[in-house]
Amino acid sequence: VLHVYRDLYVGDDRSGTLWTRETTLGADLGLQMGRYGEARLGWRGGKVRSEVSAGVSSVPELDSDLAGPAVRLVFDQLDDRAFPSSGAYLMAEGFSASPSWGSDMEYDRLHGSMSLFRTLGKYTLLLEAEGGTAFGSTLPPFAEFTLGGFHSLSGFAEGQLTGQAYGVARLGLRRRIGRLPASFGRGVYLAVWGEAGNAWSDPGDASLDDLFLAGTLGFAADTILGPFHLGWGRAETGHSRFYLSLGLAY
Repeated sequence: VLHVYRDLYVGDDRSGTLWTRETTLGADLGLQMGRYGEARLGWRGGKVRSEVSAGVSSVPELDSDLAGPAVRLVFDQLDDRAFPSSGAYLMAEGFSASPSWGSDMEYDRLHGSMSLFRTLGKYTLLLEAEGGTAFGSTLPPFAEFTLGGFHSLSGFAEGQLTGQAYGVARLGLRRRIGRLPASFGRGVYLAVWGEAGNAWSDPGDASLDDLFLAGTLGFAADTILGPFHLGWGRAETGHSRFYLSLGLAY
């Protein structure tokens, strides 16, 4: 059972909070590709309920069966999950809700991401891209793609941008500036990165001409409790925010 709360926005104003509960079961057939990654093909089914739990919004209440085939592909060659210095990571994940599988809804959803890391001396270069599409189907509100928040067009609020398709590219630089005592963790870092991306209500509207630009300055530490991040992000629209997190942020 998964409970998710997401703020809803009309422009810069928060209009409500969408609550979603998913109760799902699944079965997969998988292939382990040695130390390179894995491939999975399977089925997901269950119940999904969503409603606006606070505020005022036009998003309708939903209580439906959800079922269909799912696929997931992962290629992971990163030398560290929290603070990689080299390697590549690629992921693609898709789901098709279909009445022929017992679903009350019908939509297709595919998203993927890639990350490349390369260390040169004291600096680690980061190149990332991610995106998703509904292939012309209509995603229900709980399944829409969202952008905003730390490492997701920083400066915008988490989930402020939503749509039936999205895309983001990210270029960054990280420098190790010290070490924590062994009993507290490992490295301490400074980082900066820039992003370009957007989310669109119609995949056919996706265009390089209406991408938002954003930049982030960050401090991070690899602690025994998980990666610690403190950052400040600003978008070209003037939106800006401070971020504080403990644990994997992306």
